[in-house]
Amino acid sequence: MKRFLFLASSFPPLTSGATPVIMNVSRYMPEAGWEMVPITVSNPRGLPFDPTLEDMLPEYLEVTRVYHPDLTLIAGKLRAGISGTSRSSLSDTEPAPLQIAASKNPLLRFLRDYVLIPDRLITWLPYVVPAGLRLAEEKKAEIIVSFGPHHSMHIIGGIIARIAGIPFVPFFGDLWISDSNVSWPNRLNRRIESMLERYVVEHADGIAATTKGSTGYFKDIYGTACPPTHIVENGYNPEQELPEKGDHPERDFLLITCTGNFFGAQSPINIYRGLRLFLDRHPDAPVKVRLIGKQESEHLDLLKTIKLSSNLELIDTVPFKDVPRCQIESDVLLASLGSIPGAELKNSSKLAEYLRTGKPIFAIAPEGDMTNYVRTLKAGYIAKPSPEGFAETLEEVFIDWKKNKLHGTLRKKAMEEIFNARNIMKRFGAFLDEIVSEDTD
Repeated sequence: MKRFLFLASSFPPLTSGATPVIMNVSRYMPEAGWEMVPITVSNPRGLPFDPTLEDMLPEYLEVTRVYHPDLTLIAGKLRAGISGTSRSSLSDTEPAPLQIAASKNPLLRFLRDYVLIPDRLITWLPYVVPAGLRLAEEKKAEIIVSFGPHHSMHIIGGIIARIAGIPFVPFFGDLWISDSNVSWPNRLNRRIESMLERYVVEHADGIAATTKGSTGYFKDIYGTACPPTHIVENGYNPEQELPEKGDHPERDFLLITCTGNFFGAQSPINIYRGLRLFLDRHPDAPVKVRLIGKQESEHLDLLKTIKLSSNLELIDTVPFKDVPRCQIESDVLLASLGSIPGAELKNSSKLAEYLRTGKPIFAIAPEGDMTNYVRTLKAGYIAKPSPEGFAETLEEVFIDWKKNKLHGTLRKKAMEEIFNARNIMKRFGAFLDEIVSEDTD
C-alpha cells in the first residue's frame, strides 16, 4: 500500500464544508491503493467542533497533531488585558472569525493585513515542517497532498516535499486568489498572495480542485507553468445509511432546508430578503425555510429589520451523523452561493449529499459549476443569486409542491458516477499514481 502525507488544518473534530471531502479521502483512498498519513493542528480553533466525527474516521488512521502558536489568540489576550476584558471569555478553540475580530482590534487587523500572510496558520510552519519530514520518512510517504484553505498549508506542504525530495500536490477545496468567500484587506496583501499562489503552482507536480471551473482557472492563469490538474468533486459517502423517512409529524407546509454554515462573504441575505418578497406577495403561503448551521452575528442582525417570524427557522449545528435525517425529512434542499466573482467556479459541498437523497434541489447561485450540475442532472430548480431571483423560484417551487409535482434527481446513474466518493477517490488515486510515476522516470 502506497502512502501520502496529508496536510490539513480543518481536520475532524472540526466540522466545515471540508469535512465530507476529508472523510471521503481517508475512507476510500485505500481502495485506490493509497493510505492517508494525516498531520494537522493539535489546538484548532475558529470552526465548530463535532466530537462524533473522530469516531467515524477509519480504524487504520493515525492522526499526527502538532501544536500551532497562534498569534491571533495571543493578540486577542493582550488586547483583553489592556482593556480589562476577562481572559476566560477568550476561547482557545472557537473565537470569532479573524475578519470580524480584526475589525474591533487594531493589533489583529495589523497582523491579518501585513504579518499573517496568507493566513494565521503560517506561524505553524516552523513547528510542522520538522514533524512532517519525520513523518514522511517514517511512513515512507511517496507524495504530499496539502489541503486548503487555509492556503498556508500549500506553502508548508511544498517546503516539506522539496526537502524530502518527493512530489507535491496542493488540493484546493476552495480557490485562493479567486475565492468568492475572501475579502482582501488591501492591494499589497492581494499582490503578495498572488505571488505566493504562483510560487505554489509553479512548484507543484499536480493540482487538485473540486470543479471543472476551478481547474480551468489554474490552466487559464498559469498556462504552460501549470502542472497537470485533476477534479476531485465534493462527493457523498455511499456507505452512509439514509433514513427511509424523517421522524417529523405530518405537516401541511412546504419545508425547505439548508444544511451548512454561513461565514464571511457567504451570506444568507438573498434568502432572507427573497423569502420576505415571496411572503409579501403570498402572505398566507404555508412555507418554512430552515437553515441548519452556524451564522455570523452580522447575518443574524439582518433579521431585526427583515421580519420573517414562523416562516424561518434557524438551528445551530447538528452532529454530522444526524444531517441525513434533517435532509430526508424536508421537501426541498437549498444550496446557496453568493453573486461575488469566483462563486461561478464553486460547487457547494452539500450538493452531493442533497442529490443522493433524491430530494429536489433549490440552487441559488450564479451560472457556473453548481448550476450546471443541477441542470445536467435534472435535479430541481435554479435561482439567480438575488432576493428577486429567490422569490421567483420559490414561487415556482411552491406551485409545484401544491400540485404534488416536485421531483428529485432524474439522472441517477450519471449522479452516482460523478459524486459517489468511491468513484471519485479511485480517479484521484490514479492521478497520484501518474504523478509519482512521472517523478520516478
